[in-house]
Amino acid sequence: GMGCTPAVFNGKLYFSAFNGKFYCLATKDLSLQWVVDLRHADPAFNQPVSNLGEPLPNPPAAGWSSPVIASQDGNDGLVIVGMGEGENPGCYGFVYALDLNTGQVQWIHCTCQYEEGVPNQPNVLPPSTVGGTPPAPFSVGPCNPAIRGASVWSS
Repeated sequence: GMGCTPAVFNGKLYFSAFNGKFYCLATKDLSLQWVVDLRHADPAFNQPVSNLGEPLPNPPAAGWSSPVIASQDGNDGLVIVGMGEGENPGCYGFVYALDLNTGQVQWIHCTCQYEEGVPNQPNVLPPSTVGGTPPAPFSVGPCNPAIRGASVWSS
């Protein structure tokens, strides 16, 4: 199911879902334009994060956040959305910026602090969420944040 208010922009419908995926549909016939997995790593979309909140059976990350569109010319731009803990204290919160037209991940911000009093830098990911070396522009953070959660629940 859908956990948010969708965004409608330039003939497309954008929304996150409880299954951890983010969808783009055409408004004219609701045909799928693209879908990116924000719960499991999705290399085809430059998405290196797996946010499963071990140990199971706690629920993995889920989509509760309504997306925000950022576009200067109406054709190109970003769709910004949160994906996070879904009632699981073992998951992290993230804000993703995706290309409006392709769904390719442009940047990720972890909302769980690595170091108290030091703001997180964009594209720095918790070590436990990535396997191996992540693709550019992402890097692995200094540690797994001690306090998890911090999910983005709304735009």
